[in-house]
Amino acid sequence: MACTKLASLQVVGFVLPMEVSMSRKRTEMHRLQELVRLHRLGETCHRAAKLLRMGPNVERKYRVALQAAGLLDGRADELPSPEELKAAVEKYCPGKSAPQQVSSVKPWLENIAEMQR
Repeated sequence: MACTKLASLQVVGFVLPMEVSMSRKRTEMHRLQELVRLHRLGETCHRAAKLLRMGPNVERKYRVALQAAGLLDGRADELPSPEELKAAVEKYCPGKSAPQQVSSVKPWLENIAEMQR
């Protein structure tokens, strides 16, 4: 049987790969609503991260953003809408842009073009 990093289901000698994404997981807005609710109930940061099955660094990133937007304050039964959460995350946790890829050949393009003539 093949060893892979993908999750698999073993069925009588066969390995059936299951769809598992190795890329960064997206955090669903309902999980962020639950994060807000847990913090409003007074749960610790560590406990909230554990209950939501997210790493402490991810929890901290979202907690800081939601705190900056003022969404962690209030009653636990009155949660912000997913749209409010999305706006706060986009404002205070902007996505990282890919580093600019500049070709090392670019300074020589004119010389290369002349050589090809």
